[in-house]
Amino acid sequence: GKEIAKFFYCTQDQGQNFAINDFLFNNYHEFTTEITNELTSLFDLDVETFKACLDHPKFYDKVELEIETANKLEIRGTPTFILNNKMFVGNKPFSYFEKLIEEELRNK
Repeated sequence: GKEIAKFFYCTQDQGQNFAINDFLFNNYHEFTTEITNELTSLFDLDVETFKACLDHPKFYDKVELEIETANKLEIRGTPTFILNNKMFVGNKPFSYFEKLIEEELRNK
């Protein structure tokens, strides 16, 4: 969890967050720090900058805060969405959320 989050933020620094996000979400069970070199090549990241970022504590507080917030909200998996204090867990199509948002807007 923490290593994947740091990996994501360091790739975001190099402008690759969307491609990496999809990759990490689909492959998080296979993620190990040993595959970092392969992934930096796959996503055309500057290896030295990336490794320096992973070793730097700049994202530590951000990751810890996210974990603390998730624990307080009792979020146990991804993806988890919160809409007007209601929690929705699991992958849902856009149409599902579109319907929920339209209902919430009608109820205001």
